[in-house]
Amino acid sequence: MILLDKMLSSFAYPLGLALVGFLLSALAVGVGARRRGMAAMLAIAALLWAASTPIVADGLSASLEHQYPALAIENNPAADVIIVLGGGPDRVYHGLRLFKAGKAPKILLSGGTAFASPGVVSEADAMAEALVSFGVDPAAIILETKSRNTYENAALSKEIWRRERFKSGLLVTSALHVPRALATFHKAGMMVKPAATDAVSGREPLPLFLRMLPSSASLDVTTRALKEWLGLYVYGMRDYV
Repeated sequence: MILLDKMLSSFAYPLGLALVGFLLSALAVGVGARRRGMAAMLAIAALLWAASTPIVADGLSASLEHQYPALAIENNPAADVIIVLGGGPDRVYHGLRLFKAGKAPKILLSGGTAFASPGVVSEADAMAEALVSFGVDPAAIILETKSRNTYENAALSKEIWRRERFKSGLLVTSALHVPRALATFHKAGMMVKPAATDAVSGREPLPLFLRMLPSSASLDVTTRALKEWLGLYVYGMRDYV
């Protein structure tokens, strides 16, 4: 299921859709439907351009990030545990700052490997190594090393939550990911509060004409935002949220 999800999702986002669309349009031109094929190519190019602009990327990312705005470290509530989801160094650093601020006595690191292979450590193990290097007591760290997606993050963390008798938690993940992750953890029965980090919307105010020009960075943000909206829809269909 994980492999199938990743394969299908590759063609659900702007770049994959555009490539498939261009191939189909070229095929249409090749079989004699030249005008329709060329019109389709122009439409696809316009959509790919739009998806690559800062104005679209900012709008889509803000629609997710503004649901649970990031808080200053001191404004986060105290909890029994800080849960950090695998996915990047910003999440680890934010979890570290919360821990150093005394927001919780324990850190639960959740993340395995999507496709296990010899010599590859889990995301949780890698995060733990980083935290220990910054002075966190290994006794304060709890590892969940088997999850491969957000649903499994919640399902496997729930076992630890029950075992440790946690009652409250701070969920650390990227601001784009917070709505889906929070809903998934709540569905699993863990009443965690969001601790968003790594926000991407509105990072660099630009003049309007520059916000209309395409860039690979903006295409990446658009893709990540669409991934979360699609993920919310799919998780809803599967009763994960």
